Amino acid sequence: MNNTESTAPEMLDFKLVFYEHLEEDGIHSFDAELIELIKDAKFLRQCSAMLEADDFEPRTDGESRAAWHISGAALDYWRKYREPIDTLLGTELARLITENNWGERLKDDLRQYVRVIRRTNPKAAGYALEIIRGWRKYQLRTTCIDEIINLHTSGGLTDDKFLEICGRATNKFRDEKFQVSNIFSATGEYEED
Repeated sequence: MNNTESTAPEMLDFKLVFYEHLEEDGIHSFDAELIELIKDAKFLRQCSAMLEADDFEPRTDGESRAAWHISGAALDYWRKYREPIDTLLGTELARLITENNWGERLKDDLRQYVRVIRRTNPKAAGYALEIIRGWRKYQLRTTCIDEIINLHTSGGLTDDKFLEICGRATNKFRDEKFQVSNIFSATGEYEED
């Protein structure tokens, strides 16, 4: 087994687990995540600190980059204005298409995603938060374990290095990104405990 590859079981990958019930309506789980990023302020308040556009990066050749670009636009808009991009998605994507001179295939994919997103409503943000937290924690554990195994295999694992890696993992688990559930109120103002 190559230690640089992810060993996470598919059932823990939030992209595959997220909103399985929407599949029955013809909406793929990946699309459902984008709907949350674009329309649901509660979801964004709870999960945006844990998400990056690169979480939506295509995994295989031939997979559309549309979701990646849409998620990036939605997250950037949220972080700048503290409200979902929602109805401005088409306008923002048109700007990005012009600025980046994207090809026809990507433009068509973007239009298709926007059509799906416009006809769908967001669902349970709380469920999404738990899925994303679990996925992030699993990723963190896997990364730390892989680092320890690689150092041990190469003979570079010392007690100090082991404690450093474990300490770094422990600190990240306690990080506010895993603990916070609502850092911004509905008005976008910071809420202190």
